[in-house]
Amino acid sequence: MANETRGLLFETVAEAALQQAVQLAGIPGTVRWNEKPAGMSINPDFTIGKDKDSPSHVVLVTASGAEHNSHMKMWRNLAEIFEAKAQLPATATVISIYGLSRQKKNVRSVINEIVDLGFHSDEQIYSEALSQWIEQGAKGTKKAKEEKKSLLTHSSQANLKLAGAVLSLAKDLAQVLQQRNTELDALWQLMREDYTKAHHPPEAKTTSVRRGLGKLLVLEPSIRQLVYAVYNKRSGIRADNLPQYAYELGFFKKSLVGAHVDDPEIKAALDLLGGETCEAVLEQAPASIETWINPLRDLARVATHVDFIYENYDQITDSEGFRELLSRCFNDPSGLSGEPGDEKVWVYEIMVSLLKAETGRLQGYGLAQLAEDTGLVETR
Repeated sequence: MANETRGLLFETVAEAALQQAVQLAGIPGTVRWNEKPAGMSINPDFTIGKDKDSPSHVVLVTASGAEHNSHMKMWRNLAEIFEAKAQLPATATVISIYGLSRQKKNVRSVINEIVDLGFHSDEQIYSEALSQWIEQGAKGTKKAKEEKKSLLTHSSQANLKLAGAVLSLAKDLAQVLQQRNTELDALWQLMREDYTKAHHPPEAKTTSVRRGLGKLLVLEPSIRQLVYAVYNKRSGIRADNLPQYAYELGFFKKSLVGAHVDDPEIKAALDLLGGETCEAVLEQAPASIETWINPLRDLARVATHVDFIYENYDQITDSEGFRELLSRCFNDPSGLSGEPGDEKVWVYEIMVSLLKAETGRLQGYGLAQLAEDTGLVETR
């Protein structure tokens, strides 16, 4: 939040300097702050022009203290530059002003190559006075745009060094605003011509292929082959040939002619890739994924485990009794539940699942909470 406040305060400085700069340079028009021209989808930091929708200049302001996130701002800037150059009534001059800015070297280079000029106010001597005012303002309460402008006006009247710094920035910007990078003019013209042409992009399809493949992977290979064989045909799979979990997970729906795929994400994967390609992809899945798949195939055990907790509630809620159950489950998981396929300490897992269900949160009871409750060191 502090970085956002600093950025807005730097924009306040930039607005005051641009107001002076257009007068010094004799550039006609009005400086507009965050007013979007009709031809753009992005709200620019500043525009200069006789009317809002036909600016002669678009000014990008970058005042970010987070270098590791600078590439995120870059993509927005690129889109803004392309729109300013190709979608406005006339190709605008685009300049980029950097203040209080830490950026990845390559990110800054990319932007500076395609704007008309990149100006680094943070590298000028007067930047220290501007930074001091911004840091002081960042410690205060939130203020609206007009209040920030008023604050800068009063501060400049009381602080001649600050007023001189704003004026120095204005003089530099007066020079910057008159610069043009003509090397890319041919490119901008091509883009402008392309925007005037009719385009008929193909209709986007909702496929969710990765999710569909993940769900197919839950099915045993022999079941998948049954699915591939009947998919896109009017016949279905015999309902009793499918495991119960396939219905409980919503993958299939029973009908008079057999069971059919009912999950839209599985359908999307099969429609796009076909059964043969789906299987070729699934064969590359690592064996370790079985750890996540087996519990889904064993959904029927959930009722058994919940019933066990209910029937042994008194022992579960007693610390020594619960410790004994955990030990017995560790030594013989299937012997404790009566389910031959149980292999893990399912007593612990079902208790954690019940706690998560009670809180309604996916992380309702994690390792951190377990460590706090037991007094043991958290490990992963």
